[in-house]
Amino acid sequence: PRRPHPPMPPVPTSGPTGLVAPRAVEGGAWLEAAAVPFLARRLGGSAPVMEQIYDNQPIGRSALGRMVDRAVHASPASRAVRHRLMATIELGQALAPERLLSVPCGGGRDAAAIAASVTVLADPDPAARRLAKANNPHAQVVHATVEECPAGPFDLILFIGLAEYLDDPEVVRLLVSLRGRLAPGGALLASTTADHPQRGRMGRWLGWDTRARTPDALAELMDAAGFVVESRRGDPLDIQWVLLGRPRPMAPSRPPAEVATG
Repeated sequence: PRRPHPPMPPVPTSGPTGLVAPRAVEGGAWLEAAAVPFLARRLGGSAPVMEQIYDNQPIGRSALGRMVDRAVHASPASRAVRHRLMATIELGQALAPERLLSVPCGGGRDAAAIAASVTVLADPDPAARRLAKANNPHAQVVHATVEECPAGPFDLILFIGLAEYLDDPEVVRLLVSLRGRLAPGGALLASTTADHPQRGRMGRWLGWDTRARTPDALAELMDAAGFVVESRRGDPLDIQWVLLGRPRPMAPSRPPAEVATG
């Protein structure tokens, strides 16, 4: 049985961020198929598209445009993405970090809601950085990839929405790099997208050619990078998942064996 969507916690940004999408257009499966590329062309890169999905409000200038927006917002993929945002916020707030790094940060809504004392937002996309600064005026927003990020140490690192585009060895390599930026006792939140019917559409129309991974598969990659997965959150349709991991404790080094003499 499908689990109900819990309510979305408040996010301190402009525009509402409801979890439950408006009712889909009746008999509009064809419209849903056309809606996502229409939205992408109108808004540009992935960060603005994600902001519109999070806002969950039609912004089309015409009745047809608003109908298209509603079809996008009502799709299972969009609802799952909003649930991923909610899960990231809830897990992050429970950790109450003093120092937070988000890479790639996108629009930075999750970081704004977690509200760490020190927030560093890194993204190579200028559109994402502009949105992140607008949502987090007191954060340090930097042009950086994972390996170019500040060394930290950080109490919490958000690694949301990037592993889905990378092969397994690259994911492990970046996770190892991020593990080295965590403070003792720090945690990392990582995301994965499981296989679902709309994944192919997203790749064809938006260039979001994601790699499907189950949460177990991501947990194995995190284990290979030296993390212990403590918890995981999925949406009601099990499309989007967020996993919380901490660095595996290092085994105590053994003293050198004594050399027998005499």
